Amino acid sequence: MALATSSFQVGIAVGSWLGGAALGSALGLKGLSATGLALLLMALLPLGILAANRRTTARG
Repeated sequence: MALATSSFQVGIAVGSWLGGAALGSALGLKGLSATGLALLLMALLPLGILAANRRTTARG
């Protein structure tokens, strides 16, 4: 239970830091969108890999 809570707190801290860094960049508000897109792609990458692995396992 403590590890799950700590993970959420680390995620909140890192997300806040990334958001602040994006706002402070030369891109301004567009930096937030770019950061959000990058985080979305990083989150979907393992999902795509797992789906592809499951598809090849089901065929073989």
